[in-house]
Amino acid sequence: MTTEMRSTDEDIDDQLYNRQRYVLGDDAMKRLRKHHVLIVHAGGLGIEIAKNIVLAGVQSVTLQDTINTSMLDLATQYYLSEEDIGKNRAQCSLEKLRALNDYVKVNVSIQSLSDCSNEYFKQFTCIVLTECNLDEMKKMNELCRINNIIFIMGDVYGVFSRCFVDCGQDPFTVYDKDGEQLKEVFINHVSPEGIVTVAGDERHPFQDGDIVLFRELVGLEHLNQCERKIKDINIHQFSIGDISSLGGEYKRGGIAREVKQQSTMDFKSLNEQIHDPKILTTDGSDYWTKTITGEFWSWLDRADRFTDYVIAFSIYSYNAFCSENLLS
Repeated sequence: MTTEMRSTDEDIDDQLYNRQRYVLGDDAMKRLRKHHVLIVHAGGLGIEIAKNIVLAGVQSVTLQDTINTSMLDLATQYYLSEEDIGKNRAQCSLEKLRALNDYVKVNVSIQSLSDCSNEYFKQFTCIVLTECNLDEMKKMNELCRINNIIFIMGDVYGVFSRCFVDCGQDPFTVYDKDGEQLKEVFINHVSPEGIVTVAGDERHPFQDGDIVLFRELVGLEHLNQCERKIKDINIHQFSIGDISSLGGEYKRGGIAREVKQQSTMDFKSLNEQIHDPKILTTDGSDYWTKTITGEFWSWLDRADRFTDYVIAFSIYSYNAFCSENLLS
């Protein structure tokens, strides 16, 4: 039940995307516009992801779900109502998703993952799985890695949540390492040895190896619009290397602004992470929370999400979980 995806490179609608454009920039917005995203299952988490991605302005979103609405869905899936009980969750959510953004093509598929060919998945640049069993997640992750498709998996159960991201086997380019605004300082003096002193009692925010761009320097105009790597000296000074051979003498003014450098990240497969998980906890000293959280997800992955959901959280399963994971 999908339609052909359009691939036009439309101009950015500033009236619709003005805030997002300011935060992300035009380059990121144009890259975002090229993505075709598949989201599997339209439960509470899946629909929240779909809503955000449609608003962000990708090229297309396909919501794939075989599950009919139940009373349990009404607790978290805000696009569903009692009138939708017994109907496919994705189909019931389609028109509300389409209404969010006219620039995004929104499709629905009611096929199961097992019924779809590899060629079907290759049309997407990003695949997001929710409410899937472990075998489905592993299989899809391997397919994504082979075909250079971004893979994202997420789940939420009560106060517990998890997320896994794999951007492929090749190094992934990061254009903005922290998402923060560019840092800049006013300059009080620049010595011939290249020691830069910031104005007043201001502390400079730079670290060893950062790149800064100068502007509005008087006396050292040849450094304006010039990028230099810095070495931190103290909270008020940093070095850009000896500049005596360049001529000129600092007179006044000047601003040094951070230039963010591209970096790369490597990603492990889901199967590798399962055997050596990296679990982020709020209390790094609490070893047991980290351990039990990992075992909890491992335990839940063994249950069928749709037939054994209640059993997985029963007192019987609790006792079995404790015996297997805490007393062994």
